[in-house]
Amino acid sequence: MLKKRGFKVVGTSDEYETALSEILKHQPFIVLLDIRLEGEKNGIDLALKLDQFEIKYFYLSSLTDPITREQIKETTPLGFIDKPFTEFGLLNKILNYSTCT
Repeated sequence: MLKKRGFKVVGTSDEYETALSEILKHQPFIVLLDIRLEGEKNGIDLALKLDQFEIKYFYLSSLTDPITREQIKETTPLGFIDKPFTEFGLLNKILNYSTCT
């Protein structure tokens, strides 16, 4: 969806270490971060690391259970994009952020 709208997507990963490596390498304008990742560390772990590097991100997830909500409170996302999402909803969040910076 993003590529179709002219955004440059610099990488994708479903695993913490690879995602972190690619993010640090490419320094993207914004990260779309799923809470569920493969392996021991999840998207919240990655969010905590992104916060340390002051890298901006949106959570992209359908997880809203109480434990997850409590863990999320320790992070500073720009916001949430709920799954399932529409192209309009995704673009709206990203464009609203990009016009405010």
